[in-house]
Amino acid sequence: MKNLIISLASIISLLISIQVCANNYVWIHGFKNDDNCWKLYDNAYTQNIGTRVKYLFSDNAQTTSENIWKGYYLDNRTDNILIGYSVGGLVAREIEFNHSSKIKGIITIGTPQSGVPVKNGECAAIEAYSFFRARLNDAIQATALTTIPIIGNAVMGVVFRNSEEKYVKNLPYYSKDNPIYHSSLEKDFFENSSYMKSVESKTTNAPILCFAAEEDRWQLGRMLYCSRGMTDLQTNLSLNADGNYDQAGYNELSIMARNCNTMGVTHTVLAAGSVVVAFFWTPAAILVATNTLAAVAWYDANNYIDNKLDYNQALFLGAYHTQETIEYHRFLFRKWTTSKFINVPDSHDGFASVKSQYLATNKGKNVIIPPATIKNVNHMEEFNHKNTKAEFSKAIERGGYGPTFSK
Repeated sequence: MKNLIISLASIISLLISIQVCANNYVWIHGFKNDDNCWKLYDNAYTQNIGTRVKYLFSDNAQTTSENIWKGYYLDNRTDNILIGYSVGGLVAREIEFNHSSKIKGIITIGTPQSGVPVKNGECAAIEAYSFFRARLNDAIQATALTTIPIIGNAVMGVVFRNSEEKYVKNLPYYSKDNPIYHSSLEKDFFENSSYMKSVESKTTNAPILCFAAEEDRWQLGRMLYCSRGMTDLQTNLSLNADGNYDQAGYNELSIMARNCNTMGVTHTVLAAGSVVVAFFWTPAAILVATNTLAAVAWYDANNYIDNKLDYNQALFLGAYHTQETIEYHRFLFRKWTTSKFINVPDSHDGFASVKSQYLATNKGKNVIIPPATIKNVNHMEEFNHKNTKAEFSKAIERGGYGPTFSK
């Protein structure tokens, strides 16, 4: 009996020592999120040894970092692993700048390491307004000028205008009186802000592991669809088990593009029919003009979704590079070439370009860049996706990125 008690005491002592030696994982959310942002990963990989923090967006970068440091008693540990999602990664780096001796490591995902492009926070809203109001509304009004203005306008209102409710009014940055609102913390994290300029000369001393995610097409639709279901997506483990939750956002844009093309074809047919009628009844020429105008408007809307939406979003995000192209010309016996520079889109997750999610190696003493990006994950899906889970499992459970981050 005595030996049994001693054995049990030894086991308990061992378990306590293991718990004491475990890293203190500190999960830091991004803008418009809260501590639920990291709930699934915390429960899966750092249960009982993880802390999910919550902070205010009204404070500046320094105040926010100090409030987290003091409010969650991080000063009591020397093995803090800071894990930041989106701009939460910038908060983590600010904490490390001031308390590097007690930070064992940093993990970031979806973090724009050099700051958020000024238009980035407005990107989704700008794109939504540009598309829904400039393209769809023009097309809807063009339809209203044709032979069936009352019915046409009503049908278009049901089929397309409700999309504005789905997209624009569900944007994280949208409010009725002030569609674009920037908090003090957000302004600090804009690229070229006085704060971001002040940290240019600073070096991250702790090892920092930078995960980057990317999505392939129609990131805006995918991201905004995930934004609408953000709370469930952050807390329901099975909701995105197959990694295709955001496919519905893709499908919405696909259907919308198809509807726009269908409307264009319909008005083209009506315009052609009106040409025939105009031979016998001259006033029908008006119908030729109005239906042609409507067809052009709907084809333009379709073309915008298919070809320009992704391109414009990449430019707003700063996810592009400039490339020189050579054009060859010939006239009779004379040949010549000219060159011009064009913007070529780069990969991104709907919020930050892939290249911006990696900290420059000269900005840290031990910057760890994974060999590949986290594929098929948009920015709002990063907190619940099988590909992201696999990377955290590799880092925390299996020590695949070095012993620093392993529990």
